[in-house]
Amino acid sequence: MLLSQPKAQHHRLSEAGYTPLQVGAGLMMVALLTSLGAALVSEGLKLVHEKTIQVQLGQIVEATESLVSGIHSYDISTSDLSAQGILSQEFYKKDGTLAILGHDVKIVGYSDHTSIEIPTTTMRICIRLLLTDYGSRVVQRSANSYSTLSRTASLPDARNACMDNDFNTVTLNIR
Repeated sequence: MLLSQPKAQHHRLSEAGYTPLQVGAGLMMVALLTSLGAALVSEGLKLVHEKTIQVQLGQIVEATESLVSGIHSYDISTSDLSAQGILSQEFYKKDGTLAILGHDVKIVGYSDHTSIEIPTTTMRICIRLLLTDYGSRVVQRSANSYSTLSRTASLPDARNACMDNDFNTVTLNIR
């Protein structure tokens, strides 16, 4: 008895000569590449946002250090910095408050140091700001008022300090 040979399977082909399976796989690849592209663009925008905050905070630290050195006093405020005209107008909101990309920045003077506070930062931004070296006059960094770090903070220390995902306040102390 002869075994019958299996019949060759015939797939319907599209007008371009592709099977439905090939067309489906192609559409899935297009969807995958589109979502990957969107994710990369989103991540790129986040990095630009974070870097802008980091750089502009550095400019505020530099301006604050300049003012502290010029008047030989740590007891200054945000309005003192504004009155000196050290920073460009891009740093100020219409009401005169100091801000970086919508994050209000507060400068508070004490007898022995000046603090620069930036609230409402995400965990990623908080960690980046705590790990940035803003110079030797920034002697302390803290997040959320209780985690004080030295100038040479480590990544695990910064992660522990920036415990909230969406709301962290970073403070830099200048002496």
